[in-house]
Amino acid sequence: LGIGYTIWLMRASWKDRDSIEADDEKEDRPPLWNSIAYMLLGAACLILGSRFLVSGAWEFAEWLQISERYVGLTVLAIGTSAPELATSLGCVVRGQVDLAIGNAIGSNILNIVMVLGLVSLMVPIEFSTLDTITDLWFALGVAVLLIPIGFIGRINRPMGYGFLAAYVGYLYLAVAG
Repeated sequence: LGIGYTIWLMRASWKDRDSIEADDEKEDRPPLWNSIAYMLLGAACLILGSRFLVSGAWEFAEWLQISERYVGLTVLAIGTSAPELATSLGCVVRGQVDLAIGNAIGSNILNIVMVLGLVSLMVPIEFSTLDTITDLWFALGVAVLLIPIGFIGRINRPMGYGFLAAYVGYLYLAVAG
């Protein structure tokens, strides 16, 4: 499902790109080998950084004597979302709001569908049914809240505060429950 969705998105973007390039002059682009080298370097840094992040978070949980679940919901979630936050902020500052929204939604879809699916293919994932049901209901509630935003066409400060408050409330329920 995740691979099919990604291919569908890529084909749609190729059609858009072809129509844009037909209208505009082509920009000076770096050679392909340069882009591939940066991609491989970034992937290597990502693998190394993720190892440090996970081992550090695990040691942090042991040191504070708190549950690994709470560390995953806070430290790891914030640490892995920081690149999306920085990218989205950069896009919004440049006026590329659609790119920022696509980044936020796309990264979440990728994490749920592709990452969870691939990891479970390698190693079976065991979890608490009660925790998972709570997580799913909360995710569904947030998704339902996004529907009116799609019709309004904007997210303002009060809505942003509301989403932050929802996250804090979720953390409280996850830890207290």
